[in-house]
Amino acid sequence: MRRNTGTYTMLLALGVFLAGCGGGSTTGTSTDSTSQPESPSSSASPAETAEAKEYTNAELRELISTMKDVQGQDLTVVPADQLDQALAVTQNLLAKATITPEACSVFATESTQVPEGSSYAAGVSQSAQQKTLTTITLIAVKDPQVIADELEKSQRTVDQCSSFTTKIDGQTIESKIEPLEVQTDGENSFGSVITQTLPNGKTQTMMSVAGTEGVLAATTVKIGTDLPAGTESELVQLVNEALAKG
Repeated sequence: MRRNTGTYTMLLALGVFLAGCGGGSTTGTSTDSTSQPESPSSSASPAETAEAKEYTNAELRELISTMKDVQGQDLTVVPADQLDQALAVTQNLLAKATITPEACSVFATESTQVPEGSSYAAGVSQSAQQKTLTTITLIAVKDPQVIADELEKSQRTVDQCSSFTTKIDGQTIESKIEPLEVQTDGENSFGSVITQTLPNGKTQTMMSVAGTEGVLAATTVKIGTDLPAGTESELVQLVNEALAKG
């Protein structure tokens, strides 16, 4: 049972990464092996959109492979097929879940939807000392307006679902979402903190920070039972590095 709970929360976190919602809210618009972030860049002109840089999955994976976490550890690039498989497992798990209030079921459905035509890659690092997992996800979309729309939807989700209950496979997980005021070097910045009370009574926290630049969004998430001081700055630093390399 304990292993199942851990698997559920880790996969749910992956859904958050792929949705590009910065952990604080989740959104997406299509199921496929690509995902998209939310960003408030509202109006890109046709010219800007036409000249927007395009990224392949391979290019995004290569970018992540050049990065290290704040402790100096290399980020391990997650193979694309593993991301797709984990997302499929998450979708199956959440399809069986009951979420209360019902309006917050959007957290389950939209967090595992990925817009068609976008590209993505993810990297992870673990700290045995801190007992934390850090991830970074890069998502590139075709149209900057898509990012703006997704951010708007994610902000609504945070407002409406500051707390909700998920019941799955006979287990109950209580979640609370709080906005996190952050500032990255990107055109838009956003963040959040999700605190979950697991069936065994233990608590874990997912802090996320995201920044966007044009059609590219970088989302970093750190998960642990007791996140160390400075986590927010660490995540901002990773986002800034990714956007600079992009």
